[in-house]
Amino acid sequence: MTKNIFFHNIIRKFRNISISSKIIFLIIVDAMLITSNWYFLNDFINTTKYDAQIINESGIIRGTIQKVVKLETNKINSDQYIHIVDTLLEKNLHPDSILEKHGHDNFINELTKVRDNWQIIKKLIYDYREIDNFKLKNEILQKSKENRKFSNNTTGVAQFNAELKQEQFSQIYYRLFLDFILVISILITIYLLVKLKLEEQARIDPLTKIYNRHVF
Repeated sequence: MTKNIFFHNIIRKFRNISISSKIIFLIIVDAMLITSNWYFLNDFINTTKYDAQIINESGIIRGTIQKVVKLETNKINSDQYIHIVDTLLEKNLHPDSILEKHGHDNFINELTKVRDNWQIIKKLIYDYREIDNFKLKNEILQKSKENRKFSNNTTGVAQFNAELKQEQFSQIYYRLFLDFILVISILITIYLLVKLKLEEQARIDPLTKIYNRHVF
């Protein structure tokens, strides 16, 4: 009973609000919704670009490490490619940077495995340069296989995160639909307000405030 009285009072007060005030309220709500949608879209575009960069660079790391291993096991210096991997892992794909921007916990876990494995591979490569040892060569090849597995997992997680965000983007359609409804409501309300005002001016004499001859 108390709830019914409460809602009845709210409806009564809302009806007593002038049409212009209602229009202003709808405009404010619509402006807030548009701002929210803009922020959502802007954030989605930025994260999508960054996710694409992550996927691309993860693939580059995977391929470059395999190239380094192939060259070094054939006694060909690969310092330039080692530098590329180090740069990508230390700067572009540093865990702190990724966590701060997008918080990909699963991706960071997989990337950490790649980083740790890469450090082991580098140490084995430097040792193999000094000592041409068959055992070291096998260890390098074995760690390379492990790294390829970790790299595949890293790329897979990055792709999954990107696809998940694509699915979440579908929510924007509901937001845009609501925004469209609000815009239409504002336009209809303004139209009715202007129409009623014009009809009133056509029927009522501005001086006497009574119906004029057009009414009769």
